Amino acid sequence: MKEELSLEHGQESVEVPPVQWWLNVRTIERARILRGWTKADLARAAHLDPGTLSDMTLGRRQPTLGTVQAVCVALGLVLSDVIVFGDAAAA
Repeated sequence: MKEELSLEHGQESVEVPPVQWWLNVRTIERARILRGWTKADLARAAHLDPGTLSDMTLGRRQPTLGTVQAVCVALGLVLSDVIVFGDAAAA
């Protein structure tokens, strides 16, 4: 899905591709393990369904930012710790 952006100077329409982002699951898992938590413990602390957390960490579906934020709060992380943008995700 592409978005259109209208510019004030000249009223040109420019197609803006959606921003691609991925999770750095290793950071989430590291923080979870260092706390001695199971995945069930993390799901409980983040007020998430365990299946939602599992889908997120296994990459089965893209989580909402609200879900990622809940995990970050539970683990004492911030979004910038776990979100990777664009081509940097392949690195």
